[in-house]
Amino acid sequence: MRLEAASLGGCRYHAAHPGGRRYDSLPVNANEAQRRRLVRFFRLGHSPGRLAVPRLIVNDELPLSLDLRRV
Repeated sequence: MRLEAASLGGCRYHAAHPGGRRYDSLPVNANEAQRRRLVRFFRLGHSPGRLAVPRLIVNDELPLSLDLRRV
């Protein structure tokens, strides 16, 4: 059985600075930390529309673990 779902919204998130910059120091206050977090989100670049959800395959050895290495 294959499920289908619709993407209602999305964004693109970069784990580090999107321009490849490296910060030399920690943020000095909460405002700077929030600014650094917000610069990593982009409203464009996501995949809108319908998408097929693949069937869940449970590993018998580790049934409570999600293995992201397999397709």
